[in-house]
Amino acid sequence: MKEVTHLVLHNTETPEGLAISPAQIIHLHTSPEIKGGYGWKRPGFDVLIGLDGTLHTIVNENNPTPVDLWSIGEGKNGVKGTFRHIAYVGGKTKTEKSRKDTRTKQQTETLTAIVKYYVKRFPNIIVVGIGDLPNSGDVFNPSFEVNSWLTSIGVPKKNQYKAK
Repeated sequence: MKEVTHLVLHNTETPEGLAISPAQIIHLHTSPEIKGGYGWKRPGFDVLIGLDGTLHTIVNENNPTPVDLWSIGEGKNGVKGTFRHIAYVGGKTKTEKSRKDTRTKQQTETLTAIVKYYVKRFPNIIVVGIGDLPNSGDVFNPSFEVNSWLTSIGVPKKNQYKAK
């Protein structure tokens, strides 16, 4: 596998406590827009972390794609590189009226482990929340302050995204 330059953290933008399966994500991301999907050729998350902390690989590491589904590489301030996208299930209140850090203890433990794994495996990797990237618009996703959390789990500043 190519060296990963960026680990991008997401949530699924679904209600707190609602279990979402990898199959549901694949269906949403790859179904035609006319049927309520995004119409992408592949899912936008490589890994999904379930409510119980289970790590589901959706897109294998050996199957990277040059396609930037999230448009983070486009435009004047686009970010270029090789990306892995990690999402935890949740990110909104039960009524879906606002964003909320809904990570369960198990999800947080799994997310911590996977972030530390990638930082160890790729020492120059940059970890970033999708909402912190220039082309993300006005979104607060993954619904928590990523750099503060990274600092709290011991990820070096050099691996934390800095807006330009």
